[in-house]
Amino acid sequence: MKFILLTIISAALLTSCCKLCSNNENNNTTTSKSFEKSNEANQQTISDNVLQVIADIPSAELLDVFKNSEILAPALAEAKAENKHVIIDFTGSDWCGWCIKLDKEIFDTEDYKNGIASDFIFVKIDFPRNIQQPNELEASNRELAKHFNIKGFPTIIIVDANGNKVGQTGYIETTPAGYVEHLKSFINK
Repeated sequence: MKFILLTIISAALLTSCCKLCSNNENNNTTTSKSFEKSNEANQQTISDNVLQVIADIPSAELLDVFKNSEILAPALAEAKAENKHVIIDFTGSDWCGWCIKLDKEIFDTEDYKNGIASDFIFVKIDFPRNIQQPNELEASNRELAKHFNIKGFPTIIIVDANGNKVGQTGYIETTPAGYVEHLKSFINK
């Protein structure tokens, strides 16, 4: 099974564990990002598909929010091409205890990765405290957090291939297979 993990790391000052600070303008942050598809041909194909998917998104608000995201737009393009949903993991991976626990117990396991492969594309929007990022990336990720009304971490948003929110969850104590079923319950309604 194919599992694609698209990761974007962004940063923001956070006032307390798992609380998003919305009023701090003096953040000194950077990014690191990784894509499994890294060769130029694949990137061009993804870019072409992203433009088509963005053109198909009906809401002007969604268009503005998603076109500025270097990760979410390609994930939506892939989801549309493969008839899947997108899991967006808003996390504080280097400081939020519940986020670290969710990664370790669920997201990092093969049972989880294999379980979501047929129905989902997984995207991680990370707000670590110890990594700096370019201003454009920080603005894009803050815009996504604002759009989805993220108030704490971890927050898991499930969207369809057009970017419409179909569910929201967070950490729950269960097995990787149990978490996969929990996520699938949002798309099997």
